[in-house]
Amino acid sequence: MINEFVWIVGLLAFDPAASVRALRHDDARPGALRQILRLDAVELSVARGADLAGPVAALLPDPRIPVADRILAARALALLDRPEAVDDLGAQAARDATPEDVAVARESALALRQMGATDALASLLSARDPEVRATAAAAGAGPERLCALAREDAWPAVRAAAARGLARHPERAACLAEALADVDATVALTAARTLAVSPGEAARSALRRVAGDPQADVPLRREAVTALGRLGDLEPAEKILARHLADGTIVPLAEAAVEALAAAPGAPSSEQLRRALASPAPSVQRAAARALATRGDPESRAALDAFLERLPAHERRSLQLPRADEPVGPDAPEDDADE
Repeated sequence: MINEFVWIVGLLAFDPAASVRALRHDDARPGALRQILRLDAVELSVARGADLAGPVAALLPDPRIPVADRILAARALALLDRPEAVDDLGAQAARDATPEDVAVARESALALRQMGATDALASLLSARDPEVRATAAAAGAGPERLCALAREDAWPAVRAAAARGLARHPERAACLAEALADVDATVALTAARTLAVSPGEAARSALRRVAGDPQADVPLRREAVTALGRLGDLEPAEKILARHLADGTIVPLAEAAVEALAAAPGAPSSEQLRRALASPAPSVQRAAARALATRGDPESRAALDAFLERLPAHERRSLQLPRADEPVGPDAPEDDADE
């Protein structure tokens, strides 16, 4: 009888009634759940109309069901995406009595995030399991609680997730500014990246402080410089590049400055990129060359051509910016003089 269920679920066209019957049997249940995960849009519509979510949700809290099947059930509910499943997933995501409960709770929280169940996720920001908290925080639920998590949670992964979630709340830029000083580099970098999509003077001011702080970690300063570029604030990048061209130092920051300038259209940024071709650092030169290749103005084209003319042929090929009269690919001649 069990083999018959397996055959029905695995080989025949999707039948919600057959799936419900299969869910009652240990041997057939995994195949039925995996079939739900493979349904196309039309079949999913049929499954939703047949209220398949109810029998699947009943598997979540049942300790008699293998934990692997309970995890598959949470994933299936995310695809079935029925409002009535939100309460079941939320209740399971809050359970942590056993290791098996925690495993299913983590998957249930992910399902809620996939479904966009923000209210249910907000209630999980105080969950005891850090992975559940992190999933809820990354979804951007509960801005006030997110600020507290970004500042105080003992787990760096949760603090970083809260910083990501705050992207949905640009009015909370002050919380992200605090996170820039986090002792964990990942948290600080995440805060900088989130501030890059947070319009307003508070975000720019916080990033400017980091970009100009010689005591801050270089990776964080790099992120701040490129984030400011995405916000249209190029002054820090211009200052860093000018200093680099004057003394040859701070190469990683000069690379970030070129990246920021490359994202900004217009003649002023093109002029700065042309200057960067004179950098003593090859990595800065090449970054500027790649950026100038996208510019159509005659001055940039001429500067780029002159720069490429000075490079050995194999270096021009490595840049993927060959001259128009130079063959590319396997038919390109070897430049023996450069060997």
